Amino acid sequence: MAQSVRKLAAWRIASSYVLRHNGAYCHCACQSGGQPWSDNMLALRPGCELCDRDLPADLAGAFICSFECTFCHDCAARLGHGCPNCGGDLQPRPRRTGARLAANPASTQRIYKPRQL
Repeated sequence: MAQSVRKLAAWRIASSYVLRHNGAYCHCACQSGGQPWSDNMLALRPGCELCDRDLPADLAGAFICSFECTFCHDCAARLGHGCPNCGGDLQPRPRRTGARLAANPASTQRIYKPRQL
């Protein structure tokens, strides 16, 4: 009985997600026929907060924390992959490419806070 309840619960969780083209599970509307992305999408800020290096939204090399503080690879490494603003972990920022980037452009707001490391 307990095993069948666990299987049912796992099926309910899995069925509420939509399999995206890249194999990751997604609960947003982008693949389920709803409006693609919303106000909840990442801003994808255009530059590193420490050195002001350009960080295009369609290229790898940017790192963000849960508050979207944004740093380049070199600055993130110098910071030990810890955010100096909130203390959170810096993780690789997802990329937005092609039609999705054209329909949902990255932010143009630059945040530049130079500091001594």
